[in-house]
Amino acid sequence: MDENLNDFLVGKWKSEPLETEMGVLTIEIAFRKDTFRVENYFGESETPVVIKGAWKLAGSALTAESWNKGNPIKVSTEDDKLVLQTGDDPPVTLSRAK
Repeated sequence: MDENLNDFLVGKWKSEPLETEMGVLTIEIAFRKDTFRVENYFGESETPVVIKGAWKLAGSALTAESWNKGNPIKVSTEDDKLVLQTGDDPPVTLSRAK
């Protein structure tokens, strides 16, 4: 496990609004040492779709049984931002939330 990347992940993250097939999406993620909580906000909704559970990192691959059907999510960093990519989907860039 890459301890530096693991430590970098811990904290709160937020995406800019993203255009998706289901409309505009904003993602907020909170990573703790061993658990996470993803809140997906669609459109103007104030009630998020929540995904939470345990996570682990092996190299640059994040896996969680309850997220992305347990398939690895590619993790990278860019200028103190977190970049996540699932499968062939475009990468999602998140900034530290305040």
